[in-house]
Amino acid sequence: MLAGSKALPAGQPDAGSAARACQEARKLYDAGRLGAAIVEYDQAIRLDPNYYDGYRGRGLTYLRLGRNDRAAADFFKSDEHLGPYREQKFPGLGAYLDWRRAHDEYEDANRYLRSGDYDQAISMYKTALSIYPTFPQCLHNLAIALSKKGDHKQAALLCMEAISYRHTDWKFWKTLAIELFMQGRYRQALEDMQYARALHPPVPEEVEIIDSIENIKDAIRQQRARSFWW
Repeated sequence: MLAGSKALPAGQPDAGSAARACQEARKLYDAGRLGAAIVEYDQAIRLDPNYYDGYRGRGLTYLRLGRNDRAAADFFKSDEHLGPYREQKFPGLGAYLDWRRAHDEYEDANRYLRSGDYDQAISMYKTALSIYPTFPQCLHNLAIALSKKGDHKQAALLCMEAISYRHTDWKFWKTLAIELFMQGRYRQALEDMQYARALHPPVPEEVEIIDSIENIKDAIRQQRARSFWW
């Protein structure tokens, strides 16, 4: 039992202890201790099988480990707790009015991103996320802005966060694959680009994704050839 938690009747969900386990798991995730984070998320889910953040956090951790099937299963489970109705853009988490306020900042940031003022875009995306942290499109576009500045590692992590909130968006998976490719993580980039294609993007974008898949495969072959000769 977690420190400070109270005993409950056997079988009764304990949302408070589950929340504390998720907080500990997130600290471990941020520290890069991914195996230990999964153990804590497992504990949170055992304490309260209906605690959606446990599934989302565990899925995020599996995604960072490159275990996409396990990640997707947890994300689908997390989605069950969002209710039957969500607007196309509103993620369904947190307060709608906070999202509306953050969305104004997000749109301004997008204009700076398009104009090439990446520093200002980054600042405004961060402001939007301080208002509404569970904003997947904002996380994704912040990743793009950081990538333009050469920070591919942080960009990839932000893409994963975006996916954890909206895992059916092919654009997020495509951007994640690109950021992993830029780090030389070709095999995981290939899996993520293939996942993006499996989400049925529009035809022009699918053609571009198919080309990217072949380019990644070429990079893997070249990497293998270099390893052979060395």
